[in-house]
Amino acid sequence: NCGVVCGESSGINAEYGVVLVEGAGERAFCAGGDIVHLGNLTRENQLHHKFKTFSKPILSIADRIVMGGGMGLCCNSRYRVGTERSMFAMPETRIGFFPDAGATFFLSRLGDVGMFLAMTGHRVRGFDARHLGFATHFVESGNLGGLRADIIKCTSEKDLLDCLISHDLKEEQPELSFKDNLLEISKTFSASSALEG
Repeated sequence: NCGVVCGESSGINAEYGVVLVEGAGERAFCAGGDIVHLGNLTRENQLHHKFKTFSKPILSIADRIVMGGGMGLCCNSRYRVGTERSMFAMPETRIGFFPDAGATFFLSRLGDVGMFLAMTGHRVRGFDARHLGFATHFVESGNLGGLRADIIKCTSEKDLLDCLISHDLKEEQPELSFKDNLLEISKTFSASSALEG
């Protein structure tokens, strides 16, 4: 389900270039199982590393479901656009598996909230993704067509940033939806290991 469009082949200045990544269907950006064709975890992790270290900017439009390996692709992209329909999660943790796809790296940077997400598989929706850094920008899903059209015109990374900022939702950001639970999350998930909790 995960589609990749390379900047050089989509009308963007070939000297500059950007990689635009988005879901190929209506259901998801990438639900992890979508990249199972890579064959094994090593190849999947190599792809996540490539996303993180690629010489040109990678922009992921994370509309709808972003799970498991999809989190690895999105969170390792330089720029990440979330929408009100975005839903991020590492569901494998709900059945006792450790979070893979580089999640131990990006979740560990969120402190107690990261431990909470890693241990429970809690789903992060909409603007919460921006609060937690899963999305660097937030665009209403109805405006994604305009965003794509403007990205094509970009000739530098500065142009790309200006484009993202111009499409970024200007309204006041809602508070983190589980803000009232942060004290309890901190109390429950602040131990240095699961055995201490």
